[in-house]
Amino acid sequence: MSSSQADTLQHQIQSLHQALDDIDAQALDGESRLALSELFADIARVLGDADTPPDQPELIEHLEAQAVRFEADHPTLSTGMRKLLDALAKAGI
Repeated sequence: MSSSQADTLQHQIQSLHQALDDIDAQALDGESRLALSELFADIARVLGDADTPPDQPELIEHLEAQAVRFEADHPTLSTGMRKLLDALAKAGI
């Protein structure tokens, strides 16, 4: 992965964290918060683990499912997830 791809991924992850921070704490239930925390952990594991194969379909599927899940009630969060999906695809993940 090139440094510009890594920078783009990092920016998209930060944007997604910001979108999550902007959501009222009462707006997400415990299950949703848990799903998002697992998603961020998966992303960090894949990006930080050199032994992980670059093809991570379970991460992509999880991210897509969460984007769909939050689309109606939290479109900013969903949009951030879709941008992250695009950045991961461009990085070959």
